[in-house]
Amino acid sequence: MIKRIKVLHLQQQCSVRIADLQEEIIAALPTTHYEVITAYLTDTPETSTSGVHSSSEKVKYFNFKKKDIKGLRLHLMKTLYAYCKEEKFDLVITHRFKPLDIMLKLNKLLNIPHCICVVHNLDDFNRFYRKLNARIFIDGRWMFVTVSEAVNQYLINIGQPFTQKNVITINNAIDTDKLLNRILSKEEARKQLHLTKNSFVFGTTGRIVTVKGYIYLIQAFEKVYSKHQNEDIKLIIIGDGKLKKQLQEYVNNKGLNETVIFPGEIIDAKLVMSAFDVFVLSSLSEGLPLVLLEAMAAKIPVIATKVGGVPSVITDQGELIEPKDIDQLCLAMEKYYLMNSQQRELLGNKLFMRLIKKFDIKLYREQYLKLITKHMGNLAS
Repeated sequence: MIKRIKVLHLQQQCSVRIADLQEEIIAALPTTHYEVITAYLTDTPETSTSGVHSSSEKVKYFNFKKKDIKGLRLHLMKTLYAYCKEEKFDLVITHRFKPLDIMLKLNKLLNIPHCICVVHNLDDFNRFYRKLNARIFIDGRWMFVTVSEAVNQYLINIGQPFTQKNVITINNAIDTDKLLNRILSKEEARKQLHLTKNSFVFGTTGRIVTVKGYIYLIQAFEKVYSKHQNEDIKLIIIGDGKLKKQLQEYVNNKGLNETVIFPGEIIDAKLVMSAFDVFVLSSLSEGLPLVLLEAMAAKIPVIATKVGGVPSVITDQGELIEPKDIDQLCLAMEKYYLMNSQQRELLGNKLFMRLIKKFDIKLYREQYLKLITKHMGNLAS
């Protein structure tokens, strides 16, 4: 009988969504050779917004309070140490900074032989003490997987302990076939969002926070709308977040509340993106946003800011602009608005073909299995 490799798949928050890439890593590992235990530091399916359980063979919910993952985290680290000591993991995979920071320190005692961290963001190591901790605690057991070449270059530019040997890129991806089977038709999606058939819709989706640059998007849309006030143009911002109320107040003060619409958070918002005529990504910073790939799957033309891995995704097949540049964003939106439907459809189809070739989930799974097999050495053979 083959001794299976025991994997701890550690994440900060339980918020499982269908086709999450964390779940796709699990799917990449054959159960004949790997026993994966997914662990969440905070929340459970009952307390998360999605209510969805992980597909992992085993799941551990620590259900720590938010205060437990701040500061020295002594209670958390003691509990996690005891759990890992008992389970005797062969490999740990972490996502985002806090789970990494915790395991970097614990593993000096645990000595788990193989460790992988998935780095999603361009600013995880901006703070001095984070760089210092990385230099102190990262050793030869760690590999870092970045979600785009831009995040890869960010780590390499930091220098030690990040090198060409311990940093690789596996681009974010989506299960195109699965999504195409579930995505709503344009008519159905507009019905769900309470939009009319004849509206021209600029749309976006994501957390309503500063880094998404929504204030610049609204101000650019305001300029477009001022030129076409007698026409049926909408801006839809799907999502929730701490800036939502502030942005709604801005919209109301400008008299745009009938044309700039906040439907709130929609689980699996990608299924209604087919309602959009143009997708707009106004972010100030990104790694490689899944929402961009989801827009490409919906065959929607894209306007996006030149941040992170975004330019390498859409290349010259979308409209790239500088972040915070309201005038440039306005011109791009005006350009797409004045195109005929056939021109926009052609642009959407080109992006869809690029998605299939470069960012499909099959390639993603293959790359993760190859990486983990190589990293594990003889254990995985």
